Amino acid sequence: MPQPAPAPQHAADGRPHRPGGVADVRRHPPQPGGRVVTVAIRPVDPAADAAVLHAWVTQDRALFWGMGDCDVERVREVYTYIDEQEHLAAYLFVVDDTPVGLLQTYDPEVDEIGRFYDRLPGDVGIHLLLSDDPARRGRTDDIIATGLAFVASLPGCARLVFEPDARNTASLAMMERIGAVRGPLVDLRTSISQKPAQFYFLPVTSLADAPAVE
Repeated sequence: MPQPAPAPQHAADGRPHRPGGVADVRRHPPQPGGRVVTVAIRPVDPAADAAVLHAWVTQDRALFWGMGDCDVERVREVYTYIDEQEHLAAYLFVVDDTPVGLLQTYDPEVDEIGRFYDRLPGDVGIHLLLSDDPARRGRTDDIIATGLAFVASLPGCARLVFEPDARNTASLAMMERIGAVRGPLVDLRTSISQKPAQFYFLPVTSLADAPAVE
């Protein structure tokens, strides 16, 4: 049986932000024939994971991630910066020891994105990027459910916030599938990106019936 993740830390004012120490959230969905597959979440190691992340973000399918022109060193720099910020965090989804996706979180009260919608206490912003690795095949819903439950478990988290590019039909379809509520469509312009952003919101209370994360 997997061991529980260390208890997430939170700011003195109660706002949710990234867990301290190692995040190791595991889930064991049943598999045909009784085989157990572990879905885990661990923090990104900017140096060790740069090559894997680079391979993902430079694929055509990751066009809307906005890092298609980055080399490996630039990817390392970006995720080193994220690792150094209290209001940002990056994690890898891992299935049977194989990285299969990226989860990033941000605090909208600090991040520029928070200026583009009506914030509520306990909001946590989320970005998701899933790889096309064969290890992900048939596990997409389990991976997403694990990530959402992980973020929702942060102390003080009351609502998950998403702002996919409005032209990214795959992301919009995923938002509808998980039951997120459509919010405003905005011309989102920050110091690092510009896009037509379609906001979606998912209250933590709506995840009550989601599969449990061990």
